[in-house]
Amino acid sequence: MASITFTRKNMLEALTIKEHILRKWVEVLPPYSQENIEERCSRKYTSRDLLFFLIVKDLIEIYGMNLTTIAKFSQNLANHLFKPLSVSSPSYLRINILTTEVSTAIGVVTNEPMILLSLDEPLRNYRSYLGHPLDEPQQSSLAFGLEMLSARKSS
Repeated sequence: MASITFTRKNMLEALTIKEHILRKWVEVLPPYSQENIEERCSRKYTSRDLLFFLIVKDLIEIYGMNLTTIAKFSQNLANHLFKPLSVSSPSYLRINILTTEVSTAIGVVTNEPMILLSLDEPLRNYRSYLGHPLDEPQQSSLAFGLEMLSARKSS
């Protein structure tokens, strides 16, 4: 199955940002800043990249973080987002400022400085851009219907 890819123009539209902002994010934030893109080749983005940059946008606009601070944990954020996620995974990420560790926000209480990041808004924007209905509740389990089959009569 082919994966969906986005162009720079798609990303700008989805993120509602200017081109120079996306260019700066890609230049500064690992893992994107570490990728080698050949000259005259355009970068392609995946749906996970879109979610990553929607989170970065929230970190900047809502939490007031700067790119230098985000760059310290952006590789860990990308690694966390690029792992398979559970349908019922929590809608919060925990970012440890000292260790730069990123994890789902379940349990563990600590005295270390952390950011508890809600994924509600980035996920809402993500689904909206991809055309997913926003009002439908997420399904956390699969229901398999059973149907009684009658034996075919042979003539």
